[in-house]
Amino acid sequence: MGYALRDQLSFCHVGERTVFLDLRADRYFCLPLSAEAAFARLQRGDRLSVTEQDALSPLIRDGFLCEQPGAADVRPCLPVPPPVISLLDVGAPLSPMRHVALAMWDIAMAALQLRRRPLSLVLSGMDRPRPNGPGRSPAQISGMIAPLCAAFHRAGLVVGQHDKCLPRAIAMMRFMARFGVAADLVFGVQMRPFAAHCWVQHGRVLLGDRVERVRDYTPILVI
Repeated sequence: MGYALRDQLSFCHVGERTVFLDLRADRYFCLPLSAEAAFARLQRGDRLSVTEQDALSPLIRDGFLCEQPGAADVRPCLPVPPPVISLLDVGAPLSPMRHVALAMWDIAMAALQLRRRPLSLVLSGMDRPRPNGPGRSPAQISGMIAPLCAAFHRAGLVVGQHDKCLPRAIAMMRFMARFGVAADLVFGVQMRPFAAHCWVQHGRVLLGDRVERVRDYTPILVI
């Protein structure tokens, strides 16, 4: 009998530690060292001793690990290409005021939803492929990204979303999707001290953050 992670649970390796993100509970956590060692052996497909099985029993009891036929299927967060440039470091082009207004709306709605609904529900519609812009070529969509980011940045200055990475990132994902721009919402963590952050990137381009701000974070969830 093998095991798999339940839905809305992801993890990554940060140095020698394994960090989990439980979207249902909106929390990050680490395992006790004995359970972490057993979990590492489970990932490698090693046969577990009775002691190691006992160390993992709380994960099974609490539903984090689910039994499944065959080999274990327990994998960390899929890697995302590290960003190499931020559009905040590029000269901001002019953008229509209607785009700024739409961005302000998306920022306000994201903040309101996060106050009223669990994070897992807010994110539930964000794991679908983004729509393609009607009648737009990939080159046209690519050319829209910098003006859209400029509009979003101006909107953030008005509504005061500085240092509120989660509502800003969710709002930016929705704002970009309006115009058919595909992007990744990335949650990352670091240790010593522990910190979490999230950002939006298009390929290797950061859309609303700076490279030096995110480079020390290890992705734990990509949507």
